Amino acid sequence: DLPQVSLSSSANNNTLCPGDTVRFVASGARRYTFRRNGTAVQQGASDTLVLSSLSNGDVISVRGTDTNSCQSTLASLRMTVRQAPQLSVSPSGPVEICPGDTVTLTAPANLQGYRWSNGDTIRSIRVSQAGQSRVRTIRTGNQCAAASPLVRVRERNRPDASITLNQNDNRICAGDSVQLRAPAGLTQYRWSNGDSTQSITVSQGGNFRLEVVDSLGCRNVNDTTILTDSLPKSGISFFSVAPCRGDSLVLNAEVGFLQYRWSTGDSGRQTVITRSRPITVEVTDTNGCTGVSDTVQPSFRSLPTPDILANGPLNFCAGDSVVLAIDSSYASFVWSTNQTDSAITITRTDTVVLSVTQNGC
Repeated sequence: DLPQVSLSSSANNNTLCPGDTVRFVASGARRYTFRRNGTAVQQGASDTLVLSSLSNGDVISVRGTDTNSCQSTLASLRMTVRQAPQLSVSPSGPVEICPGDTVTLTAPANLQGYRWSNGDTIRSIRVSQAGQSRVRTIRTGNQCAAASPLVRVRERNRPDASITLNQNDNRICAGDSVQLRAPAGLTQYRWSNGDSTQSITVSQGGNFRLEVVDSLGCRNVNDTTILTDSLPKSGISFFSVAPCRGDSLVLNAEVGFLQYRWSTGDSGRQTVITRSRPITVEVTDTNGCTGVSDTVQPSFRSLPTPDILANGPLNFCAGDSVVLAIDSSYASFVWSTNQTDSAITITRTDTVVLSVTQNGC
């Protein structure tokens, strides 16, 4: 009798997934010839054939030879190779994300098990950092394992939200202003004062916040503080007793300022005047702020103007005389004749000068 040869495979129901390795085992003969789609692939005493690159519909057959060199009839198996699922990943939006944002990656529905490259086993994952992601399916009884293409998520840099000033520091004097400027080329600008321009001008101190948005919608914020210095103001001091007209008076500004500018034109801490006039001083402090004092107008006492009275003509004959007299209410009086009486007698030609003192002048 001819030998009866049987053939079996390690694939369940002769069905496999792409890339699987299948072991074929023959029995019932002494030597075996294995064929794939009619082409001999192995001959000899081995009853086992191992293949790992099968295609759907491949026919694996074997014919055996017994010790009498009788050949068996042909035993064969038709193999079925399942198609692996075609996996794709659908992002919820752009895969180039802004710092702090996320994108959701979703695998196809109705698959029997998911495994993402981050270890998650759900259908959708949320990604908030740069990196590569892919999803794989789990092999089950009727589903082959598969892997999606890599999805690369990129994280953009935040837009530049630096604030520059049109001066060296963040201090301004009361009444002055400073310009705050954001970088050019951004899509949106929002300042805490409500402005939406690239630069703003502020004249009061406070904290100012800037929010910027670039062309991809990425945001960044920054803030800066502006300090307001009050204007300096100096008092002006001088001797309390009013000087006489023609005398000088020294006026003093307060110490501690960097610069002084008087309305008289002087630039030191003091100025000197010789008549009554409105006086101010402009001072500059260590912050560079400038302020003007209140106006002062020191008084000068008027000089007395005595009247000399004569009891007769000032032209008289030799041997005659004339009496010169003044009001005796002055505090003191001295004639050029060195006399200190309120009345003197002149008996010859002379030039007479009178000096009087009233209220210290």
